[in-house]
Amino acid sequence: NETIPTHHDHRPSWPMFGEYQFVPKQRWLHNVEHGAVVMLYHPCTHPRLVHKLRRIVTGCIRKHIITPFSDLDPKAPLALVAWGCRLIMSRVHASEVVNFIMEKGLKGPEGDYAKEGQYTHALLKLAKPPAGSDMNDSNLCPGFTAQN
Repeated sequence: NETIPTHHDHRPSWPMFGEYQFVPKQRWLHNVEHGAVVMLYHPCTHPRLVHKLRRIVTGCIRKHIITPFSDLDPKAPLALVAWGCRLIMSRVHASEVVNFIMEKGLKGPEGDYAKEGQYTHALLKLAKPPAGSDMNDSNLCPGFTAQN
C-alpha cells in the first residue's frame, strides 16, 4: 500500500514530536527514520476512535506524530506507521496497538536519535514522555501490558 509509505524520500526538516492539525507525509517520514510511530486518521473518523488511539499512542511513546491523512480508506480510517511497516485498522484493539508500538517503535535507522525536529507548522500539542518513561523513550508503553 504505497499511499501509506513506511520509508521514502523526505524533507530535511522534520516535525517536533506531537500532534498536528496536519503534517505532510514528506515531513513525518523523516520522523519515522528517527524511530517515531506516526498515527494517521481519516479526517471523517469518529472522534471517539481517534481519542482512543491517541490515548494509547501518547501513553506509549514520546516519539510520535499524530496527524489526519485523507488517503486512508474511510472503512479502515486508522493507521500506525513505523520504519518499514504499517498497521491499518478499522477499530482500535489496545493490545494490537501496544504490541505494534513495542515491537516497531524506535526501530528506524536513526531510532536512538532523541533530538527534536525543527518543523512546528500547525503543531497542536508537543509530545511529552509518557508517565514512567523519559525523553529517550527508555520504557515503551509503561502502564500497558503487551499481549499475544
